[in-house]
Amino acid sequence: PHLSLYHLPVRPENFKKFTDALDDAVRGFRGGDLQLREISVRWIHRAVFLTTDKSQWLMELYRRVIKATFPFFDQNRREEIRARWGEMTPMMRRSFERYGSPMTGSDLVPHFTLGVFDREEDFEASWSSQLEVKHTGFHVDRVHVGLIGMPGFTCQGVIHEAAF
Repeated sequence: PHLSLYHLPVRPENFKKFTDALDDAVRGFRGGDLQLREISVRWIHRAVFLTTDKSQWLMELYRRVIKATFPFFDQNRREEIRARWGEMTPMMRRSFERYGSPMTGSDLVPHFTLGVFDREEDFEASWSSQLEVKHTGFHVDRVHVGLIGMPGFTCQGVIHEAAF
């Protein structure tokens, strides 16, 4: 499981500079605790999420990550990435145009993806069971760079760790 802060394609020849910038951005950052909140659904992507709180320290970390890493966004892959996101609200489209991701600002929903479904009936069955969340928390003291694959934005593995 992973909590996504930001998705962006990076060209292989820029990867070392990208990870160096990320390391610099989070070095010395004071992490904090996140609390699990609820199961939610995102109809637009047929996804089921386990959401966390949107704490102030997490939002600061998020801003640092975007500021440090956006310069490495592979603009040649912009259309491919836009197509992967699929349907977007107007606000999500504006965020995508500015940051290369529709999940920014008020559209950022810190979450763990529990499932993404191709078929509407599978999606409906997945969340209609009224799952309950055990409200618990965990401490965050690092971020990871993941190799993203399909379907959706599934993490295929950790390729870099940046400890605070």
